[in-house]
Amino acid sequence: MDTIYLANKYGEAISERGWRNVSQMIDMVCGNWNQPDAGIWEMRGEPEHFLHSRLMC
Repeated sequence: MDTIYLANKYGEAISERGWRNVSQMIDMVCGNWNQPDAGIWEMRGEPEHFLHSRLMC
């Protein structure tokens, strides 16, 4: 979101299509941030609830 803000402020505004894509990504993150995962920085094994993954979301 900060990148979009800076691009809009100092460069070219995001297109409507681009904004729709960003909106879809944000909706996906909002719907899945609290799901267990097995991210690349976490211990290997079954998906679990990791603090780092949630903070990064």
